[in-house]
Amino acid sequence: MIPAWVQQSFHDCVGISGCNGCLDPNHPSNRGLKETIAQSKALYERLNPKISLADFMALQGTEAAKAGATAAGTTAVM
Repeated sequence: MIPAWVQQSFHDCVGISGCNGCLDPNHPSNRGLKETIAQSKALYERLNPKISLADFMALQGTEAAKAGATAAGTTAVM
């Protein structure tokens, strides 16, 4: 899940509109993220955090990047 969460966060936040939590899983540039987007939205709804879906997805990406760096044996992340 680490690469998928980083990719999802990037795809949500890059561009003119910035982070908005509105990823279209059927858009060609989001190919392969359909399951990740669905799982993220389900987790968001289950946890019912006091942050927006966009913030939740950005946080997922940040924490996934940190976890990936830790797994790789480095701390050179954000």
